[in-house]
Amino acid sequence: MAQIKGNVHYNGTPLKNDQDIILSNVISFVDQIDRHAPLLSVMETFQFAFQCKSAGTHKTSLLPDHSQLLQKLDDEQFRLSAITQWLGLSHVQDTFVGNEQIRGVSGGQRRRVTTGEMLMWNASIICADEISTGLDAASTYSTMHKLSLLVNFLGHTRVISLPQPSPQTFALFDEVILLAQSYVIYVGPVAKVLPYFTNLGYTKPEQMDVADFLQLIGTTDGQLFNKRHLTPLQLAHVFRDSVEYDRIKERLDSDQYEYDWRCDTTTTQNNEDNRDEEMTTSIPQYVARTKQRLQTRFQNTFIRSTNLNLQRFFTIWKRDRRYIFVKFVQNFAMGISVGSVFYQTISVVSIYGLLFQGMQFVMLGTMASASTLLEDRQIYYKHKDANFYPTFSHVIGRSISLLPQVLMDTFIFGTIVYFMVGLYTGAAQYFIY
Repeated sequence: MAQIKGNVHYNGTPLKNDQDIILSNVISFVDQIDRHAPLLSVMETFQFAFQCKSAGTHKTSLLPDHSQLLQKLDDEQFRLSAITQWLGLSHVQDTFVGNEQIRGVSGGQRRRVTTGEMLMWNASIICADEISTGLDAASTYSTMHKLSLLVNFLGHTRVISLPQPSPQTFALFDEVILLAQSYVIYVGPVAKVLPYFTNLGYTKPEQMDVADFLQLIGTTDGQLFNKRHLTPLQLAHVFRDSVEYDRIKERLDSDQYEYDWRCDTTTTQNNEDNRDEEMTTSIPQYVARTKQRLQTRFQNTFIRSTNLNLQRFFTIWKRDRRYIFVKFVQNFAMGISVGSVFYQTISVVSIYGLLFQGMQFVMLGTMASASTLLEDRQIYYKHKDANFYPTFSHVIGRSISLLPQVLMDTFIFGTIVYFMVGLYTGAAQYFIY
């Protein structure tokens, strides 16, 4: 079996098992599947991500000594408002995200919600895996166009995989990485990819899009464009001898970084003649703050993370009125049913049977909500991979948020059964029951 060997460095710092830099805080990953709480609005989804990943403040990205500016940005929720507007979601920011069962935003808008959620913190690299899944060509172009504008504005790097992009969408990219059977056959500017393969003897038909043409080169259909068709392995060897490969290798071997994280972060560079340094910190200060943020797995304390999860789950439970009403009817009906079976009984055996029926009802009622837990688990996996909060905070927050429902179930079912069976009518005995 083939093995991949090598080292991965970020601004001169090696990445080894999250010992120095937590890679999941450097890279923001946009999944191809929309996994959201359907009963939360677009703005609430963004707000939760912003609170978890940026601790609800803009201090991670701007100067720490500009307190008034930072306070103003926090009060106006600048990042949330800006991203919502850039993604074209301002008019639906108070609409439920929704899913197949709950009416909410459209499929294209939900795709942009998935993208915006992962832009709520200063991740240097934005990776997106087939974000066109479930979208038509027009929606894909709209999503990619808005994402390109936003990422360029924030100064982030984007790496996006798209299957069969339209010519308009393909033109939005700066560079392209072309793979064939796991071999890299081209990496470089989009403007140079067509001349590169033309020099290798591949001629693009006039009626074919560039993206479709490139995808066919690495397959057996590539012989339609070149009689001396090369295999993916041969194309990979040719690329290693190309100018584009030398350009990339020279950049990697230069050992020069715009922000060298190996530099001494305790020194301060002062330059009174530089106007830019009046509004920005020196590189060592910037590096020190950024490394500290990337070396901290969670941006909130355990208590605050638990509180955020508790508020989120309680909001979801409170808005699911259909579930609450169904549980109310179920508890009332089951209470009448069980109470009728053991009505005014004085038999000890019947009392034990009543207790068994009560425990069985609670157990079966809990099992009925298992499907909701399975759906929520997919959302939890996404948050866990992005280091939104500790796992225990999620468990505690969800458990506490279920207490109102448990108390309601117990009170309705238990009260009806208690008095229909004719148990002792003392207050102490009632609450003990």
